[in-house]
Amino acid sequence: MKFDIKSKPMLMLFILVALILISVLSYIGSNKPALTEIPAVKTEEGNPRVIVTEPEKYAKEMEEAAKNAAPTTPVIVTISDDSFAPAEVAIKAPSIVTFENAGETSHSVRGVSGKWGSLKDLEPGESYSQQFDVAGTYEYFDPLNPVMKGKVVVE
Repeated sequence: MKFDIKSKPMLMLFILVALILISVLSYIGSNKPALTEIPAVKTEEGNPRVIVTEPEKYAKEMEEAAKNAAPTTPVIVTISDDSFAPAEVAIKAPSIVTFENAGETSHSVRGVSGKWGSLKDLEPGESYSQQFDVAGTYEYFDPLNPVMKGKVVVE
């Protein structure tokens, strides 16, 4: 048997298959919700990236988060070429400590635990910030100059 698209039965079969395929595809496409059917969400004023869908539902959680927010006063530890100043800082959780390299050579900050610290050496003028959320004592040092040591005490 020779396949010939020009023959009447084959042409009819081809048209029928095409119509069925078009019908199935249009049916599938019609069952998707239109963009206008998606519920509108409100964005926080001044920050279009934060989506607030039900602000009244989360009011209590937002108030609690505001109470626990990091302080606006930064805690800064200055790195000189031979020490951290202050060598020990006491903060309340959660807080952020910024380590600023004011020395003339590269330095780094690494927690003794190995679980936190700058991923790269800090060149003069660069800084590294670390947030501390859990109470405890966090000792650190400069791997490039191991005699340089300090500690963050989190209450």
